[in-house]
Amino acid sequence: NRSGDGESYGTMEHRDSLFGLEIQVMRFLYVALKGLKALEYVGKDNLLAVALTALMNIPEESIAWVGAEALRKISQAPLQTHERFLLGECVRAYLPMGPQHRAEWDKLLATETFLGVKAMNKTFYEEGIEQGMERGREEGMERGREEGMERGREEGMERGREEGMERGMERGMERELLDFAVNVLEDLFGPLPAKILADLKSRSRQELRSMITNSYRITSLDALDFDGLK
Repeated sequence: NRSGDGESYGTMEHRDSLFGLEIQVMRFLYVALKGLKALEYVGKDNLLAVALTALMNIPEESIAWVGAEALRKISQAPLQTHERFLLGECVRAYLPMGPQHRAEWDKLLATETFLGVKAMNKTFYEEGIEQGMERGREEGMERGREEGMERGREEGMERGREEGMERGMERGMERELLDFAVNVLEDLFGPLPAKILADLKSRSRQELRSMITNSYRITSLDALDFDGLK
């Protein structure tokens, strides 16, 4: 049995009986996000509700604006690094924005109101790729010059650029992911001991991503488990 508006929220009830005798009654609250109006909740002070507007009922013509407004509020809120990341990823992952909304989205982000959104809209993965490519270009040029002196300038420059960009992208992504993991833990526990820093540096990208994704469950540095947390 249900009570409430039947679409967005209410209570549900389950009854068990044995030989005609009622032996157990369970009641619990439920919320159906698709039954809630995103335009109403995007203006709330509760930032979790703001992030979840991406999963609510959004008028087709307001999809781009709701996403941009949700990210604007999250970007300006006094949050810790991992909190801002998780809330922002919720909006980016679930906002039902298709190609038909892209022009409106780009137009909104170009305005002064949403300047902070464009910067936040880059995940640390994208930032790592960009920085890695830049470092790769620099390393590639240097290596290319060295090899060019031995095997010919043109051949060395081309090979050096390719190998340097590949290595630079890889190193850039690893470094950005490591820095982000350190920031997440320092937000939670303050400056990290040398032992924890050394442990983080020895971890793979997959292990660091697992720790970051589950960071909201970490209660102490002793509880770190890069395969899903203890």
